Amino acid sequence: MRELVVHRAKWVFPVKGHPVENGGVVVSGKRILDAGRYDELSYVPGAPVVDHGEVVLIPGVVNAHTHLELSVFRELGRNRHEGGFLSWVRDLLEARSVVGEDAVFEGYDEALKELRDFGTAVVADIGNDPQNYSRLKSFSGGGLFFLEVLGFSVENINETVAGSDRAKSFMEECEDAGSLSTSFQLAAHAVYSTSPALIWQVKKLNKRYRKAMSIHVAEHPGELEFLMTGEGECRELLEERGQWNPSWKAPRCSPVEYLDSLGVLDKSTICVHLVFVEDRDLSLLAGRKVPVVLCPRSNVRLSGVLPPVKKIINGNLTWGVGTDSLASNTDLNLFGEMAVLANDLNLDPEVVVRAATMGGAEVLGISGYFGSLDEGKTADIIKIPVTAGTGKEIFHEIIEKGEMGEIQWLTQSVL
Repeated sequence: MRELVVHRAKWVFPVKGHPVENGGVVVSGKRILDAGRYDELSYVPGAPVVDHGEVVLIPGVVNAHTHLELSVFRELGRNRHEGGFLSWVRDLLEARSVVGEDAVFEGYDEALKELRDFGTAVVADIGNDPQNYSRLKSFSGGGLFFLEVLGFSVENINETVAGSDRAKSFMEECEDAGSLSTSFQLAAHAVYSTSPALIWQVKKLNKRYRKAMSIHVAEHPGELEFLMTGEGECRELLEERGQWNPSWKAPRCSPVEYLDSLGVLDKSTICVHLVFVEDRDLSLLAGRKVPVVLCPRSNVRLSGVLPPVKKIINGNLTWGVGTDSLASNTDLNLFGEMAVLANDLNLDPEVVVRAATMGGAEVLGISGYFGSLDEGKTADIIKIPVTAGTGKEIFHEIIEKGEMGEIQWLTQSVL
């Protein structure tokens, strides 16, 4: 057996279950062997014990949606974008046209370090350059790279980078995700930027390799206008970029209903944002068992609106949390998202912490390895100082101290 260490702390929050006072976690190499009350742990007598004192031990958080290749544009994310989402898109496209590849790569690598500093055990990165899949492999936790597919006038995925032999070889390499720390799959960007044929082909190709698909859904009002009327800023942007398809007809339905009509909604399709959705959309998603990711700070900056989180929770949807990109957010600290959910929306902080750990792992299909302190899971554990006298009180401190960056790694491993 690899070296065994017992980590003791004032509190341990295993996620599956309630906080445990005078808790401990037994770690052997990269794996957790046991977690619970210190005096009830199973371990080899005489094993070294590290007492961390007045802290709570929790699993590293799961950032279930971000765009690391946009990290070089963090100046765009510092303030709320008063012009709205599509105005921000234009500003981003202009900025991308004058930034060199080296600067993008440097920003990517800095973002990976920032993620680790903020206690991130797993990141789901959505990007347009498959080279970044290799860069993500240097992350010290788990990484899922989603190569994003765009093209509203494109009908065949083989005309995109995602349909290339290189992309397919990456997917074949990662087909057995259980043996890898980094996984490669495809994402469709959105219903207003990716043709229905491409969305279906992205879903089909991911399914072939047993991968999940990610797609932005109902992020801004222009998306709804486009599907209902075929007009508005989305069409204008497509025409400007030579991507308009004159044969496309507006389906006159919501983005969720549109995706359902394409036959792509199921437990392996991750819907991100869901800001502008109705009750019937949430019912449809729940019926299809679709997992969702919320990025509240980005939504406020780009659209001035938070998603209907309480309805999502009451609808029994599996949900996780993401930071979105540094071009639409101030940092990659998932605890900042938790603070908005707990404070601005008055959600139970325990529910929020669970969503940012186990929830994100379930959304990404990696809950067998990350998201909780269970036997056999990866030993990516963080510690946060707490003074709370009861288990219920510690969740406010977890979020507050985490947002302030008072996070230390206990151990960190890869699969």
